[in-house]
Amino acid sequence: MTRPFNFSAGPATLPQEVLQQAAAEMLDWRGCGMGVMEMSHRGKEFISIAEQAEADLRSLLAIPANFKVLFMQGGAIAENAILPMNLSRGGRADYVVTGSWSQKSAKEARKYCDVHVAASNEADQHTRLPSPSSWQLSDNAAYVHVCSNETIHGVEMHTLPDLAALGSPQAVFDASPRALAALLGAGLLTMFSGMESLFEYELGSQTREITPVKLMIGLLITGFVALELSPRFARLALPPSWIPLGGLLSGFFGGLSGNQGALRSAFLIKAGLSKEAFVGTSAVCAVMVDAVRLSIYWAAFHASGWKVLQGDEGNLVLAASLSAFIGAYFGKKLLKKVTLRTVELSVAGMMGLIGIALLTGLL
Repeated sequence: MTRPFNFSAGPATLPQEVLQQAAAEMLDWRGCGMGVMEMSHRGKEFISIAEQAEADLRSLLAIPANFKVLFMQGGAIAENAILPMNLSRGGRADYVVTGSWSQKSAKEARKYCDVHVAASNEADQHTRLPSPSSWQLSDNAAYVHVCSNETIHGVEMHTLPDLAALGSPQAVFDASPRALAALLGAGLLTMFSGMESLFEYELGSQTREITPVKLMIGLLITGFVALELSPRFARLALPPSWIPLGGLLSGFFGGLSGNQGALRSAFLIKAGLSKEAFVGTSAVCAVMVDAVRLSIYWAAFHASGWKVLQGDEGNLVLAASLSAFIGAYFGKKLLKKVTLRTVELSVAGMMGLIGIALLTGLL
């Protein structure tokens, strides 16, 4: 059976082993005689499933113990009603309106409580965030609602305000899980890494092999290099409102191949940043994506008993890590002496060599 790879926004491709396990447990989950959909939500079997799901989510997203994890019915739109119905007690709630999503939240909440718009950037067409010091918070509000990442209008809070210092009793943040895009890409890469070799050939006295993961990463890297070297792509600059989409795409492809610079550059180039700020912002984005995808790789390495880091592979990882520090050191020294395009072209050239080496089985 030929299985397509589905990258839909909701349901997406799952490893075949996961589907086979789900199918086997549909009639009898681990010997209890019932399928998951037949269980009581109060029964010990389902409680164990929910507890494991919460533990996995806390581990993947580093959720601290003082935060609750709630598995709610309905999508994000339904939460706009669930929130005031449970927290407002029919009283007043403060809403900070910064874009389309917080507008929808405030509109729905008006059905259940007295909504007070504490701040709004509607006059600026939702292009700037109102300073927390300008928020007109109510003395008797049950909570303050803030959407930290307005993905439609492209404004995002990189640091959350100290609402306690502003006099708010509690805050509710609608936060978009953008790091999960990198999680998805890294998970897909782990799935590909277990597939058998596609082609082998002899070069000198050594056997070279082309595996699905080498082919996939090689194609992605050479594709991004082609974009980086393209004069037309170099002139492409998307409006700032598209930056959240750029974060999701660069996070996904960063997790999948480790290469995300071409996409990120297109989204950041018109953000009005200086050369130093552009490089610094790109570096911070890369670190965020790397932190997420490395957690996935760590789990895969741990499951294999760290065999991948033994012998020559371990030396390769060590050499690559040292090279990264050396590159960063000399990059800082040269940053003021070269143009931004020179940096991009140099990196693209080196990445192109790596991509070709992966496609031909030399690496």
